[in-house]
Amino acid sequence: MIWADDMEFIHCQTAFIRSHGVPPATIELLRKRGYNTIDATCPFVKRAQNIAHELEETGIRLLL
Repeated sequence: MIWADDMEFIHCQTAFIRSHGVPPATIELLRKRGYNTIDATCPFVKRAQNIAHELEETGIRLLL
C-alpha cells in the first residue's frame, strides 16, 4: 500500500480513498485517468461533505 497525496506517485490501477475523504474533483480526476476507485470515506465525513456542498449551492459560505 502506498499513501499518496499527489496522483503523480500512484503507479497502480486502483486508488483507495481514505476515511477522511477527498474532494469530488479528485475522485473525478482519478476516474478520468482510468483508475478504479474504492471510496472508503467515513459515512459521517461524507454526510458533512454533502451538507457543506448543499449549503455552498445556496450561497452560504463555510469556513472549516
